[in-house]
Amino acid sequence: MGNYFIYNRVKMKILIFFVFTFFISLTFCSVEEKIQFDKFLWITADSMRDKESINEALYFAFDHDFNKVFVQCRFRGDSFYSSNIVSKNPSIKDKSFDPLEYAILVGHQLGLEVHAWMNTYILWSRSGIKNAAPENLSHLYHTNKNWTESDIYGKSDSNIDITQVQSLNWGGIYLSPNHPEVNNYISSVMKEVVDNYNIDG
Repeated sequence: MGNYFIYNRVKMKILIFFVFTFFISLTFCSVEEKIQFDKFLWITADSMRDKESINEALYFAFDHDFNKVFVQCRFRGDSFYSSNIVSKNPSIKDKSFDPLEYAILVGHQLGLEVHAWMNTYILWSRSGIKNAAPENLSHLYHTNKNWTESDIYGKSDSNIDITQVQSLNWGGIYLSPNHPEVNNYISSVMKEVVDNYNIDG
């Protein structure tokens, strides 16, 4: 009689173990099926010059299961979109072409979220450019030199000879966040993009 009860208790423990394991595995399966990770891709200004480069970047994102892209539409104080405020980057040969508008159109057709990536305070850097100063004379580098930052000795970035290497870790010329007009300018730049483009963020 004692052996019978022991046998039944062992059977019950085994049954409970398998039922517990079954429900745990179901829980993990359902959780795994529900979890979806966002995959982000940053698309640099080099890939925003024309339709071909934009197509290549966005189709790469689509083919590799990215679902959100950040397209660099403000680079070094210039734009990769059509603006009434910011001069267009000179690498865009067709001046009627709007890279941001085209990237949004194609990105949305591919089911991608398109976010505007805008560099704010960096105004200019050499970045391998032989003629270091911006070509466009309406660029802020030329028109608003007093907006650039200064070092602790009062030397303004606008006085830097950018044809010469400054140091190994020199980043470039920056707008000063402390200048009373700079942040209003940046706000208007960003507002223009938000108001005129169907960006997702």
